[in-house]
Amino acid sequence: MSIARDPRIRALEVARQSKCATRMGAVIVKHGKILGESCNYGCGDAGVHAEYAAVHNVFQKGLRPKDLWGARIIVAGILKSGNFVRTARPCTETMKKFKGREHVPCMKFLREHGINEVEYIIKNGSWVNEPV
Repeated sequence: MSIARDPRIRALEVARQSKCATRMGAVIVKHGKILGESCNYGCGDAGVHAEYAAVHNVFQKGLRPKDLWGARIIVAGILKSGNFVRTARPCTETMKKFKGREHVPCMKFLREHGINEVEYIIKNGSWVNEPV
């Protein structure tokens, strides 16, 4: 899928698909193409972060791990009220147990899968870029 418009807009659209109180959306982009996307789901302690789900979506499409090397991920978050989350920066700390095991921090997970840049929204609607 080629990028028809700003992938940040797509990340916000994907976030709106979430049923969680904090709606997160992630879009993985490489060479002008969207490789995968997903929102967070299964809210609360059993939830799956949008970043994990977007990587899984890439693999569901038949792409391989090497296809992610050098990609960037765009992460957006909005509350049910419509306001932006304080920060949509991927987590950096080990999370609560998910299905009996600890959840690896998203930044580490992304780095291990070759994604080298993240762009995320903050409360005032601005976007921040940083290396993973």
